[in-house]
Amino acid sequence: MLSMAYWAVGGLLFVAAGVVLAPLLPLEKSRAIGQRLLQTAFRGFLGLLRLCGVFECEFRGFEALEGVSGGLIIAPNHPALWDAVFVIAQVPGLRCILKSSLMHNPFLRGGAKLAGFIPNKPAHKMLQQSIEALRQGDRLLFFPEGTRTRKQENPINTFLGGIGIIATQSSAPV
Repeated sequence: MLSMAYWAVGGLLFVAAGVVLAPLLPLEKSRAIGQRLLQTAFRGFLGLLRLCGVFECEFRGFEALEGVSGGLIIAPNHPALWDAVFVIAQVPGLRCILKSSLMHNPFLRGGAKLAGFIPNKPAHKMLQQSIEALRQGDRLLFFPEGTRTRKQENPINTFLGGIGIIATQSSAPV
């Protein structure tokens, strides 16, 4: 119940922050603030889950991203619903390719818009926005399977073609 309340209150606060900050600040500034706020909120959520004994997690490999500058694609597999929360909590300044229907979720929309997340549909716009973001030096979180991993079928799902197009056209490392 506590974690659901955290999401509900946090989601509403992000909607309020987006309504206030987006019109007042330049896009780059409001996006940077949104990304920092989202990372802080996700770290707080993970702290709450740890405090309640809900999960124990060890983060490995993220130190390899320290000092990396310029456009970068982070492309993990997607075994659980909370993967984006875990990754965004650890990697600063991420924009995420987000399932477009989630942009209509009242608890997720505010944070996603403020942080400059990119909806996955229509595909041509997602590709265009992603390539441009990477060329401008942004970091992009992209789940190349397009959905959560179905372990019973394969250890990893088939990758969708978008990541190859984005990586090739932007020259960003994956």
